[in-house]
Amino acid sequence: MAVTERTHRLVLHCFIVRSGGHWGAAVLLAETEPGQAEFPWVTVHPHELDDEPALVERIGAATGLHVSIARFLDPPTGSDVGPPGSRFVLARAARGEPRLSQPYVGWEWRPQSELAFGFVPPSMANELRQFMSG
Repeated sequence: MAVTERTHRLVLHCFIVRSGGHWGAAVLLAETEPGQAEFPWVTVHPHELDDEPALVERIGAATGLHVSIARFLDPPTGSDVGPPGSRFVLARAARGEPRLSQPYVGWEWRPQSELAFGFVPPSMANELRQFMSG
């Protein structure tokens, strides 16, 4: 195996949905600074995408949540979602409370009615909305 294959890592943007609550389904957002939010993310080696228990553990270590992974979503070719080669993992929170290990200043559960998807291509936004509703 070449060194580049061993060291190449992917960024997985974690689209974690919690059901129920006062506002219905909500997605976990992490604040990088006050007023600036993003989906929490983890880095993985490509071969780790096939090891669901390890991936659930990695997401749990990064977020404090035990999740159930539903599927992966790739940004369309040529989109501005970065870094290049990154993917989304769509998951549902099963238990736990957010404890983010990244250098974030805060987090929130944002209800679908208050979620803007302007930073992802429209085709991805539709899939993310459908996942939240499902």
